[in-house]
Amino acid sequence: MNLQIRSNINKIRYLNFRPYIDNVDILPSTPNDLGYYFKMLGTECPLIRCTLLDNGFIESNCSTKEWTILFSSVSIKQNIYQNLKKYQKLNHFPRSIEITRKDLLYKNITKMQGNHHIKAYNFVPQSFILPQDYSFLEEVYINIKSNLCR
Repeated sequence: MNLQIRSNINKIRYLNFRPYIDNVDILPSTPNDLGYYFKMLGTECPLIRCTLLDNGFIESNCSTKEWTILFSSVSIKQNIYQNLKKYQKLNHFPRSIEITRKDLLYKNITKMQGNHHIKAYNFVPQSFILPQDYSFLEEVYINIKSNLCR
């Protein structure tokens, strides 16, 4: 590795975070092109954008420009995951929706309870996904109510 590159890497050890003030557009001066680019999909997140700009990243507006970081608020298509280069980073991992949506998280935990020892997954209270579980919820409610009235 080139000595100058190594010394530059050692100097930039931590990211520069400036306080974010809502509705105030304070952009850094035009950065030197260090070869770091970012893309944002489905979101306009000023805090993330300013943090990246403050640390020498340049927004890549064209689809052909290589990017280092992709920040997305929407699900990422499978072909993006398949074509990632070693240096590219995303803020999502494949199928993360399976744990970030409460209904899917509950379904997955219930599936694990059925496949494995229930005691390992007993930290989730009994839950219902409405409207499809309404009759089951009603049945449980009636049972609980009748047990309390005894």
